[in-house]
Amino acid sequence: MKRIGILFGMENTFPPAVIARINEISGEISTPVRAEFAKIGATDMEVPSGYDLIIDRISHDIPYYRAYLKNAVLHGAIVINNPFWWSADDKFFNYALASRLGVAVQGLAQDVERRRALVLTRKEAFEARVRSMHAEFEAEQAAMLQQ
Repeated sequence: MKRIGILFGMENTFPPAVIARINEISGEISTPVRAEFAKIGATDMEVPSGYDLIIDRISHDIPYYRAYLKNAVLHGAIVINNPFWWSADDKFFNYALASRLGVAVQGLAQDVERRRALVLTRKEAFEARVRSMHAEFEAEQAAMLQQ
């Protein structure tokens, strides 16, 4: 039996109606299905969602759900309302995909340290440029005063 999960927010009419209708016609179609409210707990990038199809009604408001849905697709689920449409640089999905493909994934702590070093380098470069501009300005003022 195929499982369909509906992921939604505060709306309270459409999701229950869709679930009821899908479950009502399940016996009339060649592949039986069961629709339910999607249940999401702690997310592990190596564990499939458990759904064959997920109808997304909320990831436009909550970015975490986009990452969850991308991982569900990676594990074979079909998602209605394409989670890849929103962003191409989702770090969770990139790490999950790299791990799934057998690519060595750099440790998160190392990545944070590299980014911190890059920010410090940019900050230092900015401060050096400000000091240089300040020195140029003072030199111009001194030259104007001598005239």
